[in-house]
Parts: sequence; C-alpha cells; structure tokens
Amino acid sequence: MLKRKIDTYLTDYYATNCNALLITGARQIGKTYSIREFGRTFKSFIEINFLENPDAVALFKGAKNSSDILLRQLS
Repeated sequence: MLKRKIDTYLTDYYATNCNALLITGARQIGKTYSIREFGRTFKSFIEINFLENPDAVALFKGAKNSSDILLRQLS
C-alpha cells in the first residue's frame, strides 16, 4: 500500500476532532481508498456515496444531528 499524506491527516483529524469531514480533490488520487482503509480501523463503518445513491440526500436534508439521520429511512 502506498503511504499518502491523507492517511496521516485522517488519523490526526479523528484524534483531535469529532466533527464530520468532507474530502474533496482531483479524481483518481486515492481518496476513496484511503478513507475505506481508515474505516477498517473501526468496529463499524458506513460509506454513503451521494453520486451512486442520490436518494440518500433526503436523509440529510433538515437533519439537526446524527440522531435525526439514524431515525430516518429511505422511502
């Protein structure tokens, strides 16, 4: 596995912050791979891809916190 700067950034961010993190950048540079690998370090990991599942956007509209999101369902 290649070691990328984002790997260290994700680890450091999670250690000091409890907020959501939006990752953006150029195509084909390993963002998704790095995030999935980072997710393996947890007991549970959920990936939501709004491009592949646009209906998921409705789950987040108007949500005030994570409990709001967890209690909703896709129709």
